[in-house]
Amino acid sequence: MLWKKIVLSVVATVAGILLLEGALRILGAGGPAEPIVDAINELNRIHGYNSDMGWVLVPGSSGRQRLPDFDVVYRINDEGFRDDRVYPETHDTRRALLFGDSFAFGIGVSNEETFAKKSEKETGHEVLNFGVSGYDPGQYLLALKKAQLTYHADAVIFSTYLGNDIEDVLLDHLFAQPEKNKPYFVLEEGHLELRGIPVRRPEIFA
Repeated sequence: MLWKKIVLSVVATVAGILLLEGALRILGAGGPAEPIVDAINELNRIHGYNSDMGWVLVPGSSGRQRLPDFDVVYRINDEGFRDDRVYPETHDTRRALLFGDSFAFGIGVSNEETFAKKSEKETGHEVLNFGVSGYDPGQYLLALKKAQLTYHADAVIFSTYLGNDIEDVLLDHLFAQPEKNKPYFVLEEGHLELRGIPVRRPEIFA
């Protein structure tokens, strides 16, 4: 089935990214600090403060990230997610919404090289990339609730990183974290309760 191809493509790509990230961290552990600082400053151009989500991608923005290992321009469409086009509400082909953090967003690769775009090309279905660097599962859920009001989808894909994603969720459930610059959920009497709203404005967006 075509949807199985999407899932397999996502799994294979994420696995490759994880291996690449580990290698880059090892190779770059003793590297110069200035390129990394410059890359962070460039990335700030595509992110903006949001009191409900903490931060979001700025519609119509672009930012260049230059590191010793890659030099990439990230382009955000007018709807506020990573793509070079805008997707209409109505559509003739099947559509999936993708949510995740930097792995889904596609740090280090061009728009056309993200696994969302590669899945589109392989299956012929639309895959809308709502990945945002630094997001955790709580933000994935909030982003989904917002996106599904606009984009009618046949499937939803959550790209979960088994490292910090799981850690973030466990910490949210075990400890109240009012100092976080993001919304989060805690488990109260068997129900998820949203906390941290409105999110305080980080200094980076001051």
